[in-house]
Amino acid sequence: MLVRSRGIFLAGPAEGDQVELPATVYRVLLQVLEALEAGKAVTVAPQS
Repeated sequence: MLVRSRGIFLAGPAEGDQVELPATVYRVLLQVLEALEAGKAVTVAPQS
């Protein structure tokens, strides 16, 4: 993940392959990573 002073970015494998993340998405991704590190299964699904 690439973090710059103007925001938080998700970076892909190619140079320049990045997207800025809203803070709420960043926090969700951190929670997902913490759960995976703890050996838990994670499902991310849209709500209607």
